[in-house]
Amino acid sequence: SIRERDHYTCQICSEQQEDRAFCIHHINYIKTDCNPNNLITLCLNCHIKTNYNRGYWIKYFNNKYVRNN
Repeated sequence: SIRERDHYTCQICSEQQEDRAFCIHHINYIKTDCNPNNLITLCLNCHIKTNYNRGYWIKYFNNKYVRNN
């Protein structure tokens, strides 16, 4: 449902999903927090980027997206 909500598009680089399903990223890095407001669609390359400098990415996503789900 998260991929569908995000139109099967990476929310960083805007790449469209094709034959390989995109990752669902936990914005706050808490794997048990599966609230849709905490989940976002990312391509594999962008998902790998978010494994470094986590503080930056948490701020990036919280500033860029205000979810009303």
